[in-house]
Amino acid sequence: MYDAKGNDITEVDIPVDGQIWIGPNTVAVLEKTDLMTPTLVVPSTLTPLGLNTTDGGPEWGTDGVGDATEFFQEGYSLPGMGGYYTLGVTAAQNQPFVNELLNGVAFDADGYREVDQISNPNVYTVLSQVIYKSGKIRRNMSNNVMVSEGSRAKEERPNITGTELTFKWQPMSNGVYFNEALFTPTAS
Repeated sequence: MYDAKGNDITEVDIPVDGQIWIGPNTVAVLEKTDLMTPTLVVPSTLTPLGLNTTDGGPEWGTDGVGDATEFFQEGYSLPGMGGYYTLGVTAAQNQPFVNELLNGVAFDADGYREVDQISNPNVYTVLSQVIYKSGKIRRNMSNNVMVSEGSRAKEERPNITGTELTFKWQPMSNGVYFNEALFTPTAS
């Protein structure tokens, strides 16, 4: 599919759909065969985050990686150690679960809560999925994820007042940051 210039338009990832599910960190992380099935079976203990804003789709990054070790001889260095992966999203749905992710405090049945902490100390299982126009699917899952940052967007008429969340993906007990599947389902 490469053209004379070495370009392949079918390899351009254009996201068209996706979802993020969150639940207790006791949920087992799906293994390769389960993550790579065309029809994903989401564990029932995970809750969908819901709709994201147009510009609030999954954005991966890293943070906390130490500086590289430089040597006296030019051109030699070792990469920085430590750090973690981040996943930023902007939830469009203002549901109680999303508000709870901001600081770890849930609303009661009447829609009331007393917030006594700024950040959320809880650890979660997170499963993310992005589906691309080409049919390619990307899935990531870990059960050692925290909310490192969160804020409600400015109340601005007539825009969506989304909730910006940054998830911190730390190594799981086996030393792996997350399980990831990137594949194009084949027609049977």
